[in-house]
Amino acid sequence: MEFKTFLLITILAIIGAAAPTGTVQPGACTTITPNAMQSLLSTDPTNGYTNRELNGPGVNGFSIFQDNTKANHRYQLLQFVDFEVPSNSYGCQLHVTDAGNSVGYSKFYAGEISPNPGMARITVKSLVPNALPIFPSYNDVQTMNPSLISANKFGTFSIASGAQPIVINSQACPPAMIDGHNGHLQFVFELEDNDLSTTRHFSMTQRSASAGGGLNGVYMTFNC
Repeated sequence: MEFKTFLLITILAIIGAAAPTGTVQPGACTTITPNAMQSLLSTDPTNGYTNRELNGPGVNGFSIFQDNTKANHRYQLLQFVDFEVPSNSYGCQLHVTDAGNSVGYSKFYAGEISPNPGMARITVKSLVPNALPIFPSYNDVQTMNPSLISANKFGTFSIASGAQPIVINSQACPPAMIDGHNGHLQFVFELEDNDLSTTRHFSMTQRSASAGGGLNGVYMTFNC
C-alpha cells in the first residue's frame, strides 16, 4: 500500500496544465508532437490529469501503471494522447523514441521489486478521428461507444532506454472537423494485460524537438 501511495503521488506531481506543441519538419516528412495528453486514473474515474511537460524539458511526462493483484478491482493509470493534424494531410504514422535515455520500468511481485523486470509491453488503442474532447476522463475512455474505437489493438511495442525511433502503426489522417478546424487523431496507451499478480510502472520523458534535449516520447509523422 505504501508503494502504491508513493507511486500515485509521484505521478500526479509531474502532471498539471497542458499546452500544445509546435510542428517541426525533419527532411521530407512533417513531424508533430502531442497536442494534448491526459493521464487517466481508475480510482478517480470522472477526472483526468493533464500533462504539463509537452513544451518543457520533461521528466517522466508519459506514465502508465497497472496493479493486477485484485482481479475484480484493477488499479491502473492510462495515457490518452491527442494529435492535431493539419487538414489535407496524408500518411499519418505513429512513432515512439527514447533518444534521451529516459525510460524507466519497474515490476513488483508480492511487494518485492523484481531485479530483472525486462521491458514493458505497451498496447495502443486508436480511436476514430475526432472521437473525444482532448481532455477526457477515465470513464470517457472506458465506457465509450464501441463505434468510436478504430482498433482495440492498433499496435504494441516495447522500448528500452535510449531506443531509436520505433514505428507503432499507420492510419489515414483525419478529416477537418465540422467547424473547419483541424482534425484530431487520438490514442490510449496501457500496459498489456498479461502479467497477473504484479504491480508495474512505466515512465518516459515526453517533449518536443524544440525543447531542451530534443524530441522524445510519442510523435507522429505525415506527408512523407
